[in-house]
Amino acid sequence: MAKGLLDTKTTIGSAKEIADNTKNAIDNYSLGPLNPSLPNTEYWSKMAKMFRITPAEVKRQRCGNCNYYNNTPEMFEAMEAIPLNKYDLYDGQAQRGWCVKLDLICHNSRLCSVWERKDFETEED
Repeated sequence: MAKGLLDTKTTIGSAKEIADNTKNAIDNYSLGPLNPSLPNTEYWSKMAKMFRITPAEVKRQRCGNCNYYNNTPEMFEAMEAIPLNKYDLYDGQAQRGWCVKLDLICHNSRLCSVWERKDFETEED
């Protein structure tokens, strides 16, 4: 994702680059589950063990509240150029965001091993 000095338009990689990065995240960073609408007990147990917390706690750690998740209007616009794929649709809609760490389209209900807590700032901060 790059912005020039005069160009404020957000850009991302090609569909192929993003697909390759997604496959890498699935294979090497436990990106999942494929369908977050299902119970996926085995996946959540594996991730709980990885993070050393309970399955109930790990289910609260989602891409949507990860420090690397970008779901700004500018990023949505950039992602519109990338066709939807089998990982994009569940519960009847695409729930996309951009992972700035792994350079891929991720989804607010999934999780991977690079998840980091997003701290929100208030006006007082």
